[in-house]
Amino acid sequence: MDIQDNNQRDSNERRKSSWKTVFFGFIKSRRSLGRRESESDLIFSDWTSPKVVFIAAGIMIMSALDAFFTLELLQRGFYEANPIIAVIMVTGVFNFVAFKMIITGVAVLILTYLARVTVFRFIRVSSILNIAFGIYSILISYELYFLFIEF
Repeated sequence: MDIQDNNQRDSNERRKSSWKTVFFGFIKSRRSLGRRESESDLIFSDWTSPKVVFIAAGIMIMSALDAFFTLELLQRGFYEANPIIAVIMVTGVFNFVAFKMIITGVAVLILTYLARVTVFRFIRVSSILNIAFGIYSILISYELYFLFIEF
């Protein structure tokens, strides 16, 4: 047998990705804990709780709704209370929406990645995501209230 024949690979690649692979990896990921008992501090694995993923997606959806409702309320005579966002809004709607979604997206991505970490010895990072979800829910309710009442 020639060495070159030994390096030939099978043309049937068994590691092809598909949506089935993504779904299966999401639901039945293999490693959700550290490998050793000594790995108790920061645990980074290939698995994120579906609850955390849905909370993160909900925050992003509510962020987009918040941007839309804010623009609608501004057209009705309201003003932006956040001074940083108010300055960005002067530069244009696209810049406002892009800034809002990028900042929210990066924050949610980092918090989702660190969801299983405990900070300040007693706060789990996933709790911060839950609190953000609750605050966004209150904010969206507040905006909907003003969108549907008549002045």
